[in-house]
Amino acid sequence: MSLDYNHNGSLFAVSGHSKKVLIYDEDMKSLLYEMKESNGHPGHVNRVFSLCFHKKHTNLLVSGGWDSTVQFYDVSQGKVVNSILGPQVVGDSLDLKDNLLLAGSGSNKDQIHLYDIRTFKLLETIQLDVKESYAYAAKFSKNKHNLFAVGGSNEDLYRIYDEDNKYNLVAKSKQLKSPCYSVDFSHNGNLFAYGCGDGIVRVLSL
Repeated sequence: MSLDYNHNGSLFAVSGHSKKVLIYDEDMKSLLYEMKESNGHPGHVNRVFSLCFHKKHTNLLVSGGWDSTVQFYDVSQGKVVNSILGPQVVGDSLDLKDNLLLAGSGSNKDQIHLYDIRTFKLLETIQLDVKESYAYAAKFSKNKHNLFAVGGSNEDLYRIYDEDNKYNLVAKSKQLKSPCYSVDFSHNGNLFAYGCGDGIVRVLSL
């Protein structure tokens, strides 16, 4: 149900129904190890829907799932090093950028969470502007423009926010025909793509 590669493509992590987070070697396609619990941090107790490696802090991996926790792992140690209680992650809705963690929640309020990964403290929650909507996907932009996007359900939406301008909403979807399960930005920051349950990937110019 979830997969992500590390910064240089040498490792990838997978997880899902088993609740275990497994690390594989890309060259050999072989299992290296399972991430272990540590004192006070037992890991997930329900299925895992999102995994994300940090691009700069190369040993940092995060996961989120139905148990409403986000787990932080040190890949070099092979274990959980911290955890937070918060968003119920029900899709590919975790992303890391610099010192921030973006998390989308499958709840009907405060669906967007931003954390400082240095302190593990919640910085901000954002309520989607459509009632009874749930966040299924979340992603930071990759360039200097500090935007982030969330995709979701019910009114079948995506929303793009400006981190530098008090998290103001800067773009939103018209009514779509099916839920939005995946969002992403191009590396140059000029394009935004989103994928829906109707089997179509749409690409927009920002």
